Amino acid sequence: QIGLARGELQAGREDIALAEFQRAFELDSDKTVAILEVARIHSHRAKTWPQAEAAYREYLQRRPEDPGAWLELGRVLALQKKSAEAADIFGRPDVQPKMTAKDQRDFSFALVRAGRLDAAEVLLKKLLVTQSNDFDLEVQLAGIYSSRRAWDHALPLYQSLLRKKPADSRVNLTYGLGLLSLKRYREALGPLEKARNSMPGDGEAGLGLARALKGAGDLKKADREFERVLP
Repeated sequence: QIGLARGELQAGREDIALAEFQRAFELDSDKTVAILEVARIHSHRAKTWPQAEAAYREYLQRRPEDPGAWLELGRVLALQKKSAEAADIFGRPDVQPKMTAKDQRDFSFALVRAGRLDAAEVLLKKLLVTQSNDFDLEVQLAGIYSSRRAWDHALPLYQSLLRKKPADSRVNLTYGLGLLSLKRYREALGPLEKARNSMPGDGEAGLGLARALKGAGDLKKADREFERVLP
């Protein structure tokens, strides 16, 4: 039965293979290879990620010593934004040697989403040594610094990001708000105006621009922007 299922899988007929692997598991529930293959097939589609997670957990109850399966479960959890548990699995000593560069990247994002910013910062810095052009990694690191209001570290990163993507609305917004918090009003006007123009319904962008205009002494424009953003 497992041989038949593997043949269907090799032929690219995943749905048929899935049914055959499930049949093999029903015939002998100790056949852990069958439930592992069921988990892997389910992991290929977003709508069946919960089934993949359940199958991986069932397999790992029988084979908890399998680091490869733990890694695959971590990937499925990360895809579902179950960040805290995904980070726990990615951080396992037996899983770490099996992780790819993409897994390490996903690990850093999971740490950020789980609020483990100190660990995320260490990993992001390490990854950026070899992946210095990865825009999203740099955004995450800049976001950690801005959340701490460590603008001396954050602002240079945002400047670097805007050289790569000068129209990015979220980067412009956070960069502008950082300048605003330091009372560098005129410097904040450009990025905040870009953010407001690209996100006219964003109250934070409009309010930031209004405050920067007020700080820069342009009270008429500030008044109009306060009125626009107030609703």
